[in-house]
Amino acid sequence: MKNIRLSITAELLVQCAKAVLAVAITTIPLVLIGRDTLGEAVIALLYLVPVGWGTSRWGQGPGMCAALAAALTFDFFSFRRFTRSRWAAWKAGSCWRSFWLWQSW
Repeated sequence: MKNIRLSITAELLVQCAKAVLAVAITTIPLVLIGRDTLGEAVIALLYLVPVGWGTSRWGQGPGMCAALAAALTFDFFSFRRFTRSRWAAWKAGSCWRSFWLWQSW
């Protein structure tokens, strides 16, 4: 079995910051246009653009940073404020995303 080592370098951190910045730049027009105009499904699909671009340009590590940033900003800006049932759904979704991120490493 191949031994995979993760080496965190300054270049990797800069690339991750650029990928997160691409997600932030995508978030600005999405927030200005609004969830009611676009819909949650369209917003989720538009967040795939900076994730895919960052992954193809800088690699898997920055792509994972962009995916995490996109998931967090989508959760923060796109969902309605929490009620008790939405809180339970959010916790279940967060557990699934955490498991998925852990499995992808």
